[in-house]
Amino acid sequence: MRRVWTIAVLLLVWSNIASATVIIGNAGTHTESSGVVDWFFNVALQPDQVFRPGDYFTVYDVPNIANVPDSVFFAPNVSGSFTQTIAGTTPPDPFGVLTNDDSNINNVKITYASSNSTNIAGGVGNLILGTLTIKSTTGIPLLTNYASQAGLKTNTSTDSSSAGFLNVAAVPEPSSLTLMLLGLVAFGAVALHRRGG
Repeated sequence: MRRVWTIAVLLLVWSNIASATVIIGNAGTHTESSGVVDWFFNVALQPDQVFRPGDYFTVYDVPNIANVPDSVFFAPNVSGSFTQTIAGTTPPDPFGVLTNDDSNINNVKITYASSNSTNIAGGVGNLILGTLTIKSTTGIPLLTNYASQAGLKTNTSTDSSSAGFLNVAAVPEPSSLTLMLLGLVAFGAVALHRRGG
């Protein structure tokens, strides 16, 4: 029975990865002198996908967006212009994607401007679309979600949606990570010693 559950989970994970369009990953945080925290996210397009005019990605329920200039800034690695929306609701949501969306907390939506007529196609590997920076007045780690709409290379008129989770947390320096790992090893050794005694 355990083997059946394992196979089912692996198939579920594989299907989610295979159907993904845009992947957003945490690239770290930086605290400014004013106490504002910059959250950095890398945004990538999968190889079998194409980003068309009007396609978009949305980060839902971003807490405490700072009321400062450039509170949300998308720096594209590709040619073309992008528009942004900051609001409690940001329709439309991608077809077939269920997201947790609290209308009292702002979303951040980045859309490939429809005035552009050039599709952006994924490469051999994931194509970095750009870096999304969100300024917040809180640096408390949290897990929020995102969703996106793009197209398929085999049929650029077909919508392809995806969703995922964003872990908003600082990325530790290598030295800090080493110390954390050593601490976990020491903690495990103490726990094993106590259990053996």
